[in-house]
Amino acid sequence: MDEEDSLKKAIRIQPTSYSEFAQLARSAAKGVEALGIRYRGTRFQRYVEFLEEATRRTYPRSIDWNRDRSAQIYEAEAIGQCVQLASSLGLQGRVDPELLKERLNEIVSGRDVVDDEDADDPSRNKLLELTTGSMLDRQGFGVELIAAGEDLVLRVPDAPAVPIECKRPASMRSLERNVHKARRQLRSRLLRYPDGGVIVIGLDRAAGVSGKLARLENVEDIPAAVTEALREGALATIKVGGEKLRSVALAVVTVIAGAVFSSKPAMPTAVLRMTWAPVPLRGRRQAVAEQLAAAFKTRTGPPLAALIPK
Repeated sequence: MDEEDSLKKAIRIQPTSYSEFAQLARSAAKGVEALGIRYRGTRFQRYVEFLEEATRRTYPRSIDWNRDRSAQIYEAEAIGQCVQLASSLGLQGRVDPELLKERLNEIVSGRDVVDDEDADDPSRNKLLELTTGSMLDRQGFGVELIAAGEDLVLRVPDAPAVPIECKRPASMRSLERNVHKARRQLRSRLLRYPDGGVIVIGLDRAAGVSGKLARLENVEDIPAAVTEALREGALATIKVGGEKLRSVALAVVTVIAGAVFSSKPAMPTAVLRMTWAPVPLRGRRQAVAEQLAAAFKTRTGPPLAALIPK
């Protein structure tokens, strides 16, 4: 398997109107309320209000990237977090309802914006876990939430269950520390999962999509830039993990879920995308890794509108 084949991609990148963002946010809020989770007074109510206000602006508009930086950071957070929440709600009816509700309660209680880019934010970490689970579920994997320490458990027919550990490093400088932590967690679970597991690296912070307001010149540049960031993140994870990573991991998945801004036109683009990279292995574990890789479909995936219930 050559490098290009081993780095498969999923889920569309699609420029989206503010009215669609607002509709998506309202839909996610209703989904949360329907589960009996308090939404009013949380950051997601404020995101909805912000995006509804955005639909009343006059377009096209110009943006002063320096003067309006804090406003654009808030906009990126509002879009990215609502996109992830809407995606995560796709796990309803697919996973344990009480565990899903428990995690969603933690997610809605987070801060609107994390000002310190090096700070860890548990609510966003939990949202990455559910977003990853929902993306893999749409890929055809069986995904489980369990009460034990695993973030997620992955299942495919005729293959053993596989634990998933999700990490969201603040920067590429902290990638190694996060990979080593995930590796230790997978090692601690080898008695239950002797073939090892999957490490998921959320790159919304490290690649600058969330909290740093990544900006590209042209909207047409976004798909290639995101693909490259996912690819580089996967390869860097395998490299820093070294031989010890191979003893516990079957694959590395990198995820970018959020919003990227372009200058031409001045607009945000929703990004919900992942890459699957098998870890070089031998013997029986290689066969398991190949089963998982084969289940990861090379397809574009649904447009953002598909996340909005009809």
